[in-house]
Amino acid sequence: MTSRRVPFTRLGNFYRAMMLILLTLITPRALHMARRITVSLRHLATTVERGAGSRLDLRVDIKQDDSLGAPTRAVNRMSGRLRAARSDLELRVRQQTKKLDRANAELQTKNAVRRLAEETVQIERNKLKRILGAMDDGVYIVNQQHDLEYANPALERLFGVRTHPKCYSYLYGRTDVCPWCSNDLVWQGQSIRREESLKDGKTYDLFDTPLENGDGTVAKLAILHDVTKWKQAEDEILQRNRELAAMSRRLLEIQESERQYISRELHDETGQALTALMLRLGILERDLQCGMPVADRVAELKRVVEEVLEGLHRLAIDLRPASLDHVGLVAALQQYAESMAARHSIVVDFVALGLDENRLGPQVEVTIYRIVQEALLNIVRHARATHADILIERGADQIRILVEDDGIGFDTAWAMESGRLGLVGLRERTEMLGGRLEVDSTLGVGTMVLVEVPNDDTRLDRG
Repeated sequence: MTSRRVPFTRLGNFYRAMMLILLTLITPRALHMARRITVSLRHLATTVERGAGSRLDLRVDIKQDDSLGAPTRAVNRMSGRLRAARSDLELRVRQQTKKLDRANAELQTKNAVRRLAEETVQIERNKLKRILGAMDDGVYIVNQQHDLEYANPALERLFGVRTHPKCYSYLYGRTDVCPWCSNDLVWQGQSIRREESLKDGKTYDLFDTPLENGDGTVAKLAILHDVTKWKQAEDEILQRNRELAAMSRRLLEIQESERQYISRELHDETGQALTALMLRLGILERDLQCGMPVADRVAELKRVVEEVLEGLHRLAIDLRPASLDHVGLVAALQQYAESMAARHSIVVDFVALGLDENRLGPQVEVTIYRIVQEALLNIVRHARATHADILIERGADQIRILVEDDGIGFDTAWAMESGRLGLVGLRERTEMLGGRLEVDSTLGVGTMVLVEVPNDDTRLDRG
């Protein structure tokens, strides 16, 4: 049996015809379904695109026979969850925003307080800087390595600009730490006050106290005050106290000497004269009883009485002349100079200038009288002089008292230091009047005593 083969072309045409028939039968329904699917996809795509634009409140409508219902429901569920998430996110954002607003307000308040505190600190720092700059006392800060961290202008005026960082070099001129340094005690919290002499040769009162730094370390704050003048004044006061003590002893010695002088004058001259007077009165009484002539006896008694009176008068002048109170300084000194010349065989020339108009005050006259009296007593007691000159000159501003002699002279330095020859008394009386004393003496030539005191109108005696 012979097989018969169908040509491929004819078979292909057959398949194509069958496909056309099937397409003819299927195409209307397929096109309708494709259209529905296309519409649903377009609607779903539009909704999703709107959701992508933050429109999460949109839903996709689902028809009963929608072939894309499952995906659409999934999209709607996703959209619901997104809306819920968005609401929760918005709530949390609002809550966080409120927290951030409160935190921001607190931060602004803290910043304002901090700025106010910084401004206050700066104001106080500037004020402290002005205070330290205006102080006359030196102020400095030293750390535990002995480095000068601060020095105020007053300290730099005293010791210059800080070229040496170490305190012992800047203040003491040393190359190592001072053996007497008390910084360790300050580091331990103690405050120390002391007096020290620094490299400028002056004496300072120093006060050291601990100063806590911001990092917790301790520095030293030191204040130094120049007490050089105070120490000098203190030394002068001590010297004056010693001089006052010496003067007190001297016054007691002078008082005792004056008492001895008065006692000796009364005993040696007045007492002897009165004793002789009593003896002569006894002789006179006997002669009267015997009827003998008494004229010579009476004359002798009169002479003894005159000698007693002269001695008493001289003693009164030595103590305080009455003429000083009645007729003034010039007459009293003139009388005293004549008395000393007569008693001690010395030539005394007295000259007074400018004292004719107004008298000086009583205290001034007494003091000047005692100055001249003391100078003349020194001459007759120690100088072995034959001639003395006294000049008192009153000028517009001062009164000059000059006493010179041609005696043996003396060592003025020794005499002033030892207080001999009445020089302490001369100086003290001169200082009582606010004046100055100058003593110039040459061995074998003589001595000059010059006193100058202010001519103060308030000390005039206008009564």
